Amino acid sequence: MIALWMAYMLATGAIVALTCHLGEHVARLAGRPSRIVWSAGILAMLLIGALAARPGATTTLLATSAPSAAGSVAISEAVSDRVEASSGWRARYVALRSRVATVRGAAEREISAAGSRLSGWDRPLVALWTVATLVLATIAVSAAYEGNRARRGLDERKIAGTRVLVTDRIGPSAIGVRRGAILLPRWALDLDDALVRLVVRHEHEHLAARDPLLLLGALAALVLLPWDIPLWWCWRRLRLAVEMDCDARVLRAYPDVRRYAQVLLLTAQRALAATRAERTLMTVVAPMQPHPSHLARRIVAMTDSRTKRSRRRVALLVCAASILAAATAILPAPRRAAARETATTERALVHITSVGLVKVELPIKILVYTSGGGRVGLGLDSPKALTDTLRLDHLPGMTLDVTDGDVQLRIVGPGRISVGATVTGGTSTELSGEGRHITLLRGGTGIHTE
Repeated sequence: MIALWMAYMLATGAIVALTCHLGEHVARLAGRPSRIVWSAGILAMLLIGALAARPGATTTLLATSAPSAAGSVAISEAVSDRVEASSGWRARYVALRSRVATVRGAAEREISAAGSRLSGWDRPLVALWTVATLVLATIAVSAAYEGNRARRGLDERKIAGTRVLVTDRIGPSAIGVRRGAILLPRWALDLDDALVRLVVRHEHEHLAARDPLLLLGALAALVLLPWDIPLWWCWRRLRLAVEMDCDARVLRAYPDVRRYAQVLLLTAQRALAATRAERTLMTVVAPMQPHPSHLARRIVAMTDSRTKRSRRRVALLVCAASILAAATAILPAPRRAAARETATTERALVHITSVGLVKVELPIKILVYTSGGGRVGLGLDSPKALTDTLRLDHLPGMTLDVTDGDVQLRIVGPGRISVGATVTGGTSTELSGEGRHITLLRGGTGIHTE
């Protein structure tokens, strides 16, 4: 189950990351901060993984997913005799629900099969995961300890009314969660006053926006899920978004793009000279340290006049992001697929024992049809798959096989049907319900009435 869950996290994480990539373009075209998009994406990845792994997910997901499968290929024919509107938008909507249910059912079967094949990898993957998390946690804690120890002996100065700590090599960077501080390398003191003020203002903006806390939270997620490649990519994009948002805020106060780009070039050149150990320390202690690979994108963003803003382009990006988000929601969770597989190890049979008709007008017509693989047997007949909708003037004794799909009962015209049934091989033992449309749920998990 662990291997299947990890594969699910990677698949949904890739979709979320691509959605955030489109959302970032929308935010920039609209002149809004883009770090919010990537922060939301990281939170979404963690939330999706938590929901898919929670202990009670099996029963809950089975119960909530069953009604969505209630639309069958035959449902448009079933209601055509009663609802004329079915030939229009409602018919198309029902057909779409049917196709979605079919795709979900096929995906669940494939995921269940994949889970069986991957189950042998669960223990090795957990062991590797534990080792990787411990290694990263040790590196992070050690770097945080070294950074805190080194911070105590730093010279303190005041530049442009802001307190800074002068270091030998690390910086410029904003650090700290509870007590923020600005690290300023000694070489920056040799710059002219205007450039130094820009450097300090940039880091002050980071502290004001609590960017160090944001990046520290994202880094903690990486330590917990070191194998999640989409999460690593989102964290890298978040670092870039944080810097670009900060650049925009500084340029609103000091709109000298040429001078500000000069500052970025100087800090990037110095960052290239850092050793691997120093870079690791900077990543944990000083996550706002300028990253050389981000330089070109930041300068392009600053010099872009944004004259190409287009409502049509924004609308297309929003639509594409919405489609990707919907794809994440449609993808079956591994626990739901595993629950489906468990439910099908024994045939789930529903035996209708009592039938009642409430406030009907004679003659009546009762429609019986299946969704996703349900079977119907009349009287003593063995349950068989239906190729068409049954139209009955009464309900005889019936045996319904709901192992692989739902069975629908629907009355055409006024009135309601009430049924009582016993279940063998399902999660329930007895079922009863009353309504114009009754759905006996897949796996014998319950009954749904409308």
